[in-house]
Amino acid sequence: MKLTTKLQQKLLNFLKGFADKKVLTLLLFGISSAVPYVMILGTLSVWLTEIGFTKTLIGYFAIISATYPFKFLWAPYVDTWQIPWLGKRLGQRRSWILCSQVAVIIGLILMGWTNPVEQFVPFICFSILVAFASAIQDIAVEAYRVETLSVTQLGFGAGMSGFGYRIGMLTAGAGSLYVSSFFSSWTMAYTIMSFLVGLGIMAVWLAEEPLLIDKMATTSFNKRSFIDSAKQFFHQPKSWAMFIFIALYKMNDAMVMVMMAPFVEHIGFTKVDIANIVKLLGTGMMMFGALSGGFLMSRFGSFLTLRACIASLTSVSSLFIILSLLGHNYMMLTATMAIEHFVSGMFSSSLIAYLCTKCRPGNAGADFAFISSYNSFCRVVFSFFSGWLADHLGWTGFFSLILVATIPGIFLINRFKDVFSTIPPAHDNSIISVLK
Repeated sequence: MKLTTKLQQKLLNFLKGFADKKVLTLLLFGISSAVPYVMILGTLSVWLTEIGFTKTLIGYFAIISATYPFKFLWAPYVDTWQIPWLGKRLGQRRSWILCSQVAVIIGLILMGWTNPVEQFVPFICFSILVAFASAIQDIAVEAYRVETLSVTQLGFGAGMSGFGYRIGMLTAGAGSLYVSSFFSSWTMAYTIMSFLVGLGIMAVWLAEEPLLIDKMATTSFNKRSFIDSAKQFFHQPKSWAMFIFIALYKMNDAMVMVMMAPFVEHIGFTKVDIANIVKLLGTGMMMFGALSGGFLMSRFGSFLTLRACIASLTSVSSLFIILSLLGHNYMMLTATMAIEHFVSGMFSSSLIAYLCTKCRPGNAGADFAFISSYNSFCRVVFSFFSGWLADHLGWTGFFSLILVATIPGIFLINRFKDVFSTIPPAHDNSIISVLK
């Protein structure tokens, strides 16, 4: 009886944490952050494939997302430079969030009303506008979350942001394909999806500007902080093994993500099939995988969890090879997409938890910004070459290369067990505690 009462109380406290107004606004911010990312990567690949762009050129388009790994370069300006008029009325954080959201909406609409073939240069410019504004939105929202929530709310805020982000990915990913198929118009798809960013604008008006107790903590920027973070990572014993492991994971994840839609269309599936199986089912399995990764991390530690994740990636690559040989097969496509997205979600949450244990408690923001930039850099580089490899190797050769390149990760993690063993977090607000 006492056990039941304790479980009920824990569940009640859990739900109360998510019901806070400050936390709920992060749900809308999460949706708003996901929409532009999906529209300039996954959805854009489908559009360009449909109008006849080569896989090589589609892969080159991924360079647009380079704004994400390099966003730390202009983050100090978002912290310190006040937007005229609007900054005094909304505050530093909300004014930057609002301006970035308006820029994203304008950019998405302009992309939809521009012909990528006949107006290639303007289309590229509008795509860069969306990517740049989206990166600024991420900077401002992250700062807002840190400065608004109390220490005990950070876990709930991170969970709600992630949940909203997945909703945004699902809605923008599957929704854009549904709209495009129904209206036979990518203009309508991009215009309607841009309205989802309006949920973030709604959150700006619902949110309260953070009260900065220590003004110097948010208006000053140590330009050496990233250098210090790099030093602390590289000075850790055998840290090179961790960086190689991350690169191997990102190679698999980035190449598959960029080329997934063109591959599925190539073997005879429609945009509706992509929406139903790749986007809808895939996103659901990714969310489930993220929760599973958190559970495994909290129970078994980072070594066993990451070893299971990297081994699972090789199985996923094998499924893609089989699918490329079978061609149009609904059952095989469904199984492949479900397993791939589950493993992707599990690996992503597990890796984040592991990397958080490698950050210094007193300088975790700068440390994680450095390693996050490295993650993004790897993703952009591998995405850039994915189309070229698919063009020259064919789909079976492409996925075979990914399989072979992932295998060293298994030997790496087994060889350097001490590097990948979890260090217990010093406080209860680490990502690990959030995932428990």
